[in-house]
Amino acid sequence: MEFLTFITCNVSPRDDLLLRSMIRLLNGQSKRHWRPTDHGHADLCFQGAANPNDTSESALAVVAKHRVSLVSGTPGANEIALPLHVGNVLTTLNRVADALAASALNADAPQRAPTPAARAQVEFALVRWPDWSLLQQDSQFLRLATVLASRSADKQGLADRSGVSLECCQRFLTALAKEGLVRAALSEAEPPAPEVGGSPIVKLVAENAESAQASLWSRLRRRLGIGQPTPEARAA
Repeated sequence: MEFLTFITCNVSPRDDLLLRSMIRLLNGQSKRHWRPTDHGHADLCFQGAANPNDTSESALAVVAKHRVSLVSGTPGANEIALPLHVGNVLTTLNRVADALAASALNADAPQRAPTPAARAQVEFALVRWPDWSLLQQDSQFLRLATVLASRSADKQGLADRSGVSLECCQRFLTALAKEGLVRAALSEAEPPAPEVGGSPIVKLVAENAESAQASLWSRLRRRLGIGQPTPEARAA
């Protein structure tokens, strides 16, 4: 059976004995079983104020995941009232056990894969095949160029299809952008604001976005006949 551990620090001998006795009796009723430890590392530390000036190693070096203070009067958060009552001790043990279980669950939970909306919102297409001098900069660049030549992709998609790391994909796209060998287009979702405004890829995306917007308006004007010369004007 797996136990949770507790330790007492600056607790009077009377309260220390009472706590240990209560917890031993409550082990059949509490959500988890508890046992005392004196090794300085525990899941729960009951912190008293019997010797507020105590600077001994045992008082200063206690490492605990949760601390509960023993106080006189009305207790607050993470406090338990003196004199000790078995009901309050049981409530405290169960609360800490639940908190420890939640922490362990969060620590063991697998990281969620990024959703398509969370991925980069810019797709890149190869304009022409890179020179051999560029491909020789990295052993993975030839593979990346082959994948990108077959179909446009965002940075994450390029990494997924090629099996190459995101960092290497970033270096490859940056090298292409510097040589004018890649065309970037915005997807339907608005991309996040770039952290570094001066990178070649950011500049390329901005230029292509402006060009795409201008082309869209040109097509609309031609379709609606706006700004086009009339047949009479062309005949004249």
